[in-house]
Amino acid sequence: MDPLTAAIEPLIPGLRRYARSWLRDRAMADDVVQDCLERAVGRWRQRRGAEVRPWVYTILHNLLVDHQRQHSRRGTAVPLHLVDDATLGRPADQDTGLHHRDLLRALDALPEEQRTVLL
Repeated sequence: MDPLTAAIEPLIPGLRRYARSWLRDRAMADDVVQDCLERAVGRWRQRRGAEVRPWVYTILHNLLVDHQRQHSRRGTAVPLHLVDDATLGRPADQDTGLHHRDLLRALDALPEEQRTVLL
């Protein structure tokens, strides 16, 4: 067994528990742990010091914080078949703009005295 595998493999159950307690979603927690392990393996030579556990947990914690920020910005995902059609669509506002333009043109066409009375 190589030193990388020997150092990281025993940490996986604890990483999964930590991610699950943070996210409360088993599948999402496993995805974040997988991202953490990918970063740890890819940046193995960049670590400082001999302690692997704090380094890997720091990577996981930072990924969890980033995930929470993304989730708060994006909001919750709702399947389209559960969303009310009135929420997805809104009435067209082109007609309103056209009527407003026509009204301004008609006011400009009026003589000064009549336009003053109306305005």
